[in-house]
Amino acid sequence: MSKGVEKRPLIFVAHSLGGIVVKDAVNTARAERSHLSPIFPATFGICFLGTPHRGSSKAALAETLSRITQVWGNTPNLQILQALQDDAETLDRIQTTFKRNRLDHEIKIRTFHEGLDYKGIKIVDRFSSTMDLPDEIPTDIPANHVDMTKFNSSTDVDYLRVSNALIRWLTEIEQLEYHAYDLLVSLKEDCLRSLEDNSRHLRLHQVEVAHNSTYSWLFEDSIGFSRWLKRPPHDGDSIFWIKGKPGSGKSTLMKFATQNLETQKLLECSNQMSWSVISFFFHDRGTEVQKTLESLLKEILYQIIKLYPNLIPLVLHLYLNQSTGGLPGSHALKRCTFTENGIWNRETAAKAQQILEAAETAGTKGNGTWPVEDVKMALDIVVLQKKVPINVCLFVDALDEHKGDPRVLLGLLNRLAKQESAGNVYIKLCLASRPEPVFTAGLHSCPELAIHDHTAGDIAIYATDCIKSSLHIYQDTCNLDLLKQLVEEIMHNSNGVFIWVKLVVNELVEGIEDGSNIIQLRKLIDTIPVELNDLYRRIITNRKPAYMLEASIMLQAVLYTRRSLSPEALIAITDVALCPLRHPPHPPHPVSMEVMQQRIMSRCGGLLDIYQSDNGSDNDSGTDSSDPKPSVASESEDSQAESNAFAKLEVEEPRALDTSGEPSDPTESTTRLEPKEYRVQLLHQTFKEFLLSQTESDSIFPPSIPVSESVGCLYMLQFCVYIATEAGGEEVLRFKDLLQDLFFYARQIGWSNENCEIAISEVNKLLPRSSFDSTVFGVAPRTYDGLWIYEYFFTTKYERIDIEPIPDHGQYDLLVTAAEQGFFFYVRNQLLEGLPIEQPGRCPLIISVMDGIHHYIEDFRPGKRVQEAEKLCIDLLEIILAKGANLECTWNSVDPVSALFQIPLYLHIHYICLEWLLIKGSIIKDTIDINNFLRHFSISAYSSAKLLLQNGANAMRLDGFGWYPLFYSIRNGVPNMAELLCQRGADPTRLGNGLNGLEPDTTLLERLDLDLLSTDRSRQIFCQQAVRMHDMLKRYEKHPDTPEMSVDCIVERNTESSGAKIRSWKRLLRSYDVEL
Repeated sequence: MSKGVEKRPLIFVAHSLGGIVVKDAVNTARAERSHLSPIFPATFGICFLGTPHRGSSKAALAETLSRITQVWGNTPNLQILQALQDDAETLDRIQTTFKRNRLDHEIKIRTFHEGLDYKGIKIVDRFSSTMDLPDEIPTDIPANHVDMTKFNSSTDVDYLRVSNALIRWLTEIEQLEYHAYDLLVSLKEDCLRSLEDNSRHLRLHQVEVAHNSTYSWLFEDSIGFSRWLKRPPHDGDSIFWIKGKPGSGKSTLMKFATQNLETQKLLECSNQMSWSVISFFFHDRGTEVQKTLESLLKEILYQIIKLYPNLIPLVLHLYLNQSTGGLPGSHALKRCTFTENGIWNRETAAKAQQILEAAETAGTKGNGTWPVEDVKMALDIVVLQKKVPINVCLFVDALDEHKGDPRVLLGLLNRLAKQESAGNVYIKLCLASRPEPVFTAGLHSCPELAIHDHTAGDIAIYATDCIKSSLHIYQDTCNLDLLKQLVEEIMHNSNGVFIWVKLVVNELVEGIEDGSNIIQLRKLIDTIPVELNDLYRRIITNRKPAYMLEASIMLQAVLYTRRSLSPEALIAITDVALCPLRHPPHPPHPVSMEVMQQRIMSRCGGLLDIYQSDNGSDNDSGTDSSDPKPSVASESEDSQAESNAFAKLEVEEPRALDTSGEPSDPTESTTRLEPKEYRVQLLHQTFKEFLLSQTESDSIFPPSIPVSESVGCLYMLQFCVYIATEAGGEEVLRFKDLLQDLFFYARQIGWSNENCEIAISEVNKLLPRSSFDSTVFGVAPRTYDGLWIYEYFFTTKYERIDIEPIPDHGQYDLLVTAAEQGFFFYVRNQLLEGLPIEQPGRCPLIISVMDGIHHYIEDFRPGKRVQEAEKLCIDLLEIILAKGANLECTWNSVDPVSALFQIPLYLHIHYICLEWLLIKGSIIKDTIDINNFLRHFSISAYSSAKLLLQNGANAMRLDGFGWYPLFYSIRNGVPNMAELLCQRGADPTRLGNGLNGLEPDTTLLERLDLDLLSTDRSRQIFCQQAVRMHDMLKRYEKHPDTPEMSVDCIVERNTESSGAKIRSWKRLLRSYDVEL
């Protein structure tokens, strides 16, 4: 490419096999780092005429190439054509790579197919000449394959169809300056990246691929699923419900449906358009992002705009708003002009450039984290827009594993399924869950299937294959009649529960390995409980007595850990719990993954599953996760890896705790395993529920072995303390992620009366170490502005910093750290033991306590009593005050009131503590920014803001974004707060950034980013409340000559609104008891 023109947009026009050459050239430019590399980002569009992109099979594609060979057989390229005909896989590879590369950089595509036959046949038929892209527009040219590029005049229909497409592209390019185009591409990539989180779809990779020949019944006409897929989207029934007993194989079926080509073909039959299949699998045993409604919304938005990149400009104003820290002007982009295909014009690009430059100058550039309200708004925009056709089938698995109100989840999914925009957007949803009452009531009118009514044949196939293959390996003969009778017993006893089948088959295979014949296996079947919970109990109680304590430690550690554990970590946690003196039982040595797996298997009877996770992507690392190796099992919903998958892997260095009690063979394989590459989880959700249902009187373990949440957290806490105080530096680095949760486990234990003292004792063990590194635990104490805290003098374990430790302050440093981490039980105990509340050169304890409240309440669950927590917090503050705390103290310009709201949670406990501070005499300083409270919608935030205003907070404080508090009150539709601000001196004509609250038209409303429902009722309600807000502001008007707001203008203007959703005025409407 010539120098200086690297960014000039390129348009390719290719006929027949020339299109394949162009695609391969673009792929090459994308993959290579050479002078050809600029071709890929510069490619604006490709116009394909009669290019064979694909075939219904390799044979069909080869046949198409053969026809082309016959047409152009007299050309010099005959040998190339013949080679392509012999290797249709080459074309398939080129096509697959091109489609994948197009996801990284949007390339405009137009495909034209021949409308007439050549010597009685179509050389490249319509199917082969299309690329199956969501935004593709296939077009017919009334000519045969040879003549479709030969135009007689500029008025020919075929010429006009091609030239008009090219002219539209040229117009778009002319509207852009090159730097503006680059900016758009860059922002679109950044926007996608801000929504991406690979750990959200890790569960899909973990679910086992269906066993051979199973689940094929799903597409039979009698089932109803295929009819639902083929049904036109506007005919209703946009939701299909797959229900099933716990452990019946719902997740495996959902994965089978999402990845089966038949699903795609049947969807395309519904409206003769290309469809995209996307998915989200809830996972209660996974990380937080795998079980929340917010994660579902983000994943849906991410997958849709990645599939349909022309939609990204429609939501860029929301991305810019949060990525620039809410800098004024970013929301204005939503009204800027786009071309037909979603490309910015010059004016829009210039505004975006100004916003980014202003954010850089003001230092307000954010981290790109999307608030959930913005995600909802973006989804509304996407599904209500009329420019880009969308055909999406969304599969959502395990609704019952969602962490939150299931009614809210169902309401959102139902609303999403009903969204249509002028016949342009079609969304189908396939949902899977247990038949719990809430789902039965919410989905009763949807077509459905009960999976456990259809899996008898699958169970027979799976059981037969597993048992038969084991018999052939370990025994010479296999009586097929007896095998059939054995399988029939398994089918009968399973009641359609696949996880039960898997566990039973595993036990039968063990019997075969021990020499049992089929007759003996049938007797064994008679001893196996039919109920799944009874089977779980049997597996555990059949462990060797010497293994029971280890089994309880392992199971409780996995059950109550805050983040997933590697096999190495689980073994180490178990060894520490077994050794009261905290010394490894044997010198550390390399331990193979196979040995660790065998130990876990023997102790827990296969109820813990080891699965592959690319460098810990399920631990919020954000890296891609690869598919686990497929097992020979069909698996109910959750099996993840082959039993022999780890035979050649070893821990990185000889530093791990002993895992077997026997020295390992130094000649073993030295293949290294990254510490986070494998993870351990409970075998199935039903097993997790079984463990959580255990009581002291009904425990699966002997009475001498304690089992409870506090005990499980205690095992984790003991391990964290061991790593922090006795382990070597390499072990600290290896398990650093777990160390960050030390105080989390301490807080959990603190709520247990019987183990609270033990938790306090464990935390005190941090002190004997010559240094205490608080940042290892995810702490940033105010003492040294987030630097290391030392108790005595530094050691070589940690990097030294240029700050002198204070030898006598170690115990106080730990006290402050515990306070800022919300371990108030420890703080209260230590104060009653006589520790001081202040030390020279250190942060006052009351500031640390206020700053730690968000940690103190962050891990509450429904079983924890919030009122009890609030009382304990106030009692602690009373103790600190009784010891002489100065409520006017500061540390680095932060006072107790400011510290209370350092983290913008604004819960009721914050209001309680603020009220306590004010009653005890704290004075509101000018450092308090009331805007921080008013940006949020919670009742507690507004209650705290009201309290602050009543006690002297500045009602006319300008925030970093250029807004006054009154702006946020009007934007969020809270007239009572707006009135209080006006009473405290707020000027309704000064909202910030040049806005006047009493402007005579709807300019104010537009700039406040009010997104309205498009119904007449919502407009009517909005107008009523707008007038009420305006009337209230008029009472505090500083300029009597300001004209009145025109209600007619509001109605007229909002009638034109495409309308997404009332967001900003929602609370205003509710405050007047208006039903939406």
